Amino acid sequence: MYNVIRPYKDEVLYSIIARFISRYGTTGPKQLLLNIFDTDKISSTLDFPSGLNKLINSRIIYNENLPGIINNHTLYPLYHPFLSVRKKNLVLDSMKTSSGDIHTRLGLNAGKIKAITGPRYCVKCLREDYDLKREPFLRRFHQITAIDICIKHNIYLTSNDKFDYRYNKHKFIEPDSLSINGTIVSNSNKRLLAISRKVVSLCEGESKLLRSFTNDPYFYNKAIKEVGYIKGKKCVDLEKLYVDFTTFYGANTLKALQSEVSRHSNSCWLKQVVRKVRKSIHPIRHVLLLEFIHHKRTIQSHYASELRKPCRNPVCPDHGTSNTTKINYGIDAKTAREIAYIKCECGFIYTESYNKEKAKINRRVKEFGQLWIDELIILMNKKLPIRAIARKLNCDSKTILCQAKNIHNNTLEQNDTLRLKKEKWSKLKGDNPTMSISQLRSLNPALFIYLYKVNKEWIINQKYPISKRNNRKPIDWKKRDQEWLFNIIKGLRKLNKKGFKNRISDNVLIRLSGHESTFLKNKARLPACMSFIKKKAESPLEYRKRRLLQVSDSYSRGYYVPPKWRLYREAGIRKEYISKDIEILAEEILQRLTYQKVAISG
Repeated sequence: MYNVIRPYKDEVLYSIIARFISRYGTTGPKQLLLNIFDTDKISSTLDFPSGLNKLINSRIIYNENLPGIINNHTLYPLYHPFLSVRKKNLVLDSMKTSSGDIHTRLGLNAGKIKAITGPRYCVKCLREDYDLKREPFLRRFHQITAIDICIKHNIYLTSNDKFDYRYNKHKFIEPDSLSINGTIVSNSNKRLLAISRKVVSLCEGESKLLRSFTNDPYFYNKAIKEVGYIKGKKCVDLEKLYVDFTTFYGANTLKALQSEVSRHSNSCWLKQVVRKVRKSIHPIRHVLLLEFIHHKRTIQSHYASELRKPCRNPVCPDHGTSNTTKINYGIDAKTAREIAYIKCECGFIYTESYNKEKAKINRRVKEFGQLWIDELIILMNKKLPIRAIARKLNCDSKTILCQAKNIHNNTLEQNDTLRLKKEKWSKLKGDNPTMSISQLRSLNPALFIYLYKVNKEWIINQKYPISKRNNRKPIDWKKRDQEWLFNIIKGLRKLNKKGFKNRISDNVLIRLSGHESTFLKNKARLPACMSFIKKKAESPLEYRKRRLLQVSDSYSRGYYVPPKWRLYREAGIRKEYISKDIEILAEEILQRLTYQKVAISG
């Protein structure tokens, strides 16, 4: 008869079993595991333990049922919201039985977030346990991968360097054997602390981020477009998303959470998630993206009363209206605040950002626009006082003086620059008298663009030789069809000689032509090639049959007749792809091998 142990709130099941083993006083962990779980194959898992049905039946834990153990003493609640119904049932079945495939089902073994190698703890939390005169225990929130701080004391967690469960997977470390004299390192990253709290609240089932979340593979794709990250009609604006996402969290925070993003990496997790969710994603990355989307929606709600902002240029005919304005949103790198960029057709651009601390909207003019500048020149020519001009243009006197100085300098610079650019273009045209305007443009694109913008009439009205028409001969598609067909036949023979093991699909045959891109665009013009490809291309079923026949050839000279499952395994045919045709062929192969064995032995 064992002593019943009472679990603490938020104690991880690993710690409960470790305290029980310590109290029971066994000399070897395997013997006690055999008594509790009815098997000695159970691993000392921190996050997703298995064999829970046997554990409940042993009645060593006071007043706890199976759902209570799973929801209160494991990390299953952290992953639960992001799993499909089928995967939830599979994971729960594996936890209830003695199966060891939980981490594989959740994608943790193949994930890039490194798993912890042993129990982690907060030194201050253990000290509090001793001060309260109770047994020290391990908190389950300290065992979450990539969350390296205690949200209660805001210090970094301590790992048990003496133990690595990869080398002794049946051993349970007793909490009272952990040192509380280690060095305490405080965390100064406020954003990291905030995200850690969000993850913990998700594990406790109290997160507000899940109110709008669904397991739709395109959920993030739709949500990220709704908050403004859309390019064209359907595409996600990845460049803007990378910049704003990194600015919002900070590169150090993302690195600490093992969730860095890079637009130059083809395997970046953020790119894969916002397109379509095709594989398991760690809950921390779910929280990062959900918090970012929630922040964007919250900031946009401050502008919900005015979906379009008015033009604030006093010279513009649409001053005070929103008929000609457009709004784009961004994030300030210094303050991490949402900024609205309002641009009018008159060229006037200003920004608005909401300051939560002061509860007000800050505005700043970025560009005055040509219309405003032209009005300033007119007022300056009238020789009005500076303050009078400032009142009419709705700005201060210093702005008027600064803009007037810029106008004077720009006028002088533009005149000199334009003269030099014209001389340079004339010299370029003189050095290449036979070239047309398009050919000259290709020699110096920047020079042409400048002159085209500043003085379009001058550059167009220059005399250029008339370019000759393109006299390329039309393509003989019949001849090309025969040439490419010859290439395909020749390439297919080489593949057969080499013993090509992969499926000979349409794309493989098209690549043999040596002109894949052109071929795909002009299939209708290549009837001979397409007819040959339809005859020779293998379907998936034909490819599986070929693999079965290749495997049977390896047994044709021996006395051994393999079982049917071995044929399927060596041919690489999974259960879901075993059709009636495959079964019939497998029976014929086994029958033929049996006759050969009898003939050889007789």
